Order: sequence, then C-alpha cells, then structure tokens
Amino acid sequence: MDAETLVLLIATLAAGIGAGSFGLIMVRLNARHRRAVLAHSVALAELAKLNTAYAPRLQAPPPAAYEFVDAVSSKAKYDRYDLRKFFLGQLSTFEQEIQPKIDQRLFSWAAYQEYMMHRASLADAHLGKSSADEIGRSAFVRIERKQFDTMTLTSPYSPMHMRCAVTYTSPQGRNSYGRALDFSVEDMRRGLEELRTIRETRSTTHFLRQQERNRMTDRLRADVLRRDGYRCRMCGASSEDGIRLHVDHIVAVSNGGTTVTENLQTLCQACNLGKSNRF
Repeated sequence: MDAETLVLLIATLAAGIGAGSFGLIMVRLNARHRRAVLAHSVALAELAKLNTAYAPRLQAPPPAAYEFVDAVSSKAKYDRYDLRKFFLGQLSTFEQEIQPKIDQRLFSWAAYQEYMMHRASLADAHLGKSSADEIGRSAFVRIERKQFDTMTLTSPYSPMHMRCAVTYTSPQGRNSYGRALDFSVEDMRRGLEELRTIRETRSTTHFLRQQERNRMTDRLRADVLRRDGYRCRMCGASSEDGIRLHVDHIVAVSNGGTTVTENLQTLCQACNLGKSNRF
C-alpha cells in the first residue's frame, strides 16, 4: 500500500466512514491514479502508437479444419495403407485452397514476433521511467506495468489442422477398423514444400533425360552401327534378315545412362523392345 492510500485509509477510519463508502473512495482513487498514469506514461503512449501500426497485420484468419477419409476394400489394403502418402495426395489436390490459409498464418505470426520485439524495446527504454506529481512513484510504476501488459496485443492464433483417416469394414459388417493421423499447420507447410521439391526434381530429371536423348545425332548413330558391323549385338541379326536396327542405350537414360559411344549398342527391334530399360 502506497503512502497516499495509507493516509486516505487513516483519514477514513478517523472520520468513521463506513466500509461501503471507503470502497467507493478507493475505486475513484484508483481510477484517478490510472488516468494520471495514462496521461503521463511515455511507455504507454509509445505502446499505443505501436499497437495502431501493427493491429491491421495481426488479424487472426478464420479457423480451418480438413478431414479426409478413405475406405478400402480389404483388410490387407488397410494394413498396408500409408496415411502420410494419402495426406500428401490431399495436399496436392487442395493446394490452391490450403496454401493461402497457411500464408495468412505465417504472415500474422511473423508480424507478431516483430511486434513483440518492438514491445520489448519500448519496455526497456521507457517502462518505469515516467512519473506524475499526483501519484506516488511506486504506485505509478505498478499501475504502468499492469496497464502495459493489458494494452499488449494478443497473438493472432487461429487453429488449422488436417485429419487423414482410413477405414475398412468387412463384407458382412462384423468387423470394422479405422485409424487416423492429425497434421498441424507446420506439417502442412512442410508437406507442400516436399511436393514442390518432388515436382522440381521430376522436372529437372525429365529435362536432363531429354538432353541426353537429344545428343543422339545421325552421325553418332552411324558410328555405332558401323562399329557393330550393322548387326544386333544380342542376336546377331542384320538388316539383310529383314529386321530394323536401332541404336540403344546400354544403361537406359531413365536409369542415368549417358549418350556416349561406350554406352550405345546396336539392337534389332525385337531385342530392343525385349530389353526395355531393365539394363
């Protein structure tokens, strides 16, 4: 209890004022003290400015919840079912809807972290440094700190999650099974990044494979046919046998093979189709 309040209490008791009246006097005194702090506190004035600047960026988006259930046709499929793969599939399907909602939350959370850093700087620079003649020093600081916490903007948290489940019910309906996994906003963010990486990898791989195939020039093809005596290196057939000769990659391009003479061979059409990309 600060000195001013103590003096008021002693005066009240000496005057014989009732408890109810004393309570009313305390309410009025506290309100006067609060007004004095609000009027003279540099920390609260600066926090009010900070709040005005950040409030538009700290709007919590609406909650978002997704639930996907896949019903399989056999117990074996249920036992083998990969729920995370199912999760990635649903993410891919609804990416255009989900990504903006994730971005909203990441933007708000980043803005709040920035806001709290500025708030901490304001507290260090100004909190407890102001005063007012009509209120004691300790009371001013106590009220100022409490008001500083009260005025601090709250985190723009908004729940968002996805549940993926798989179920199986036997044909007679005697046995039913089900399991599920829950995924957070962070899980969804990482899942979308994984999907993008997969797409980029596939795109890059396709490009590199196409580049290797483009290196198969007419001159290189002729050199390989000449080197192999215009015969299939697997069965020995030649064009004189009425077959069509191909120049084939020994290690398939799809398996990392390159278009160089050492990795090329002459095959007839039948042997080439039979070999496929198994070697």
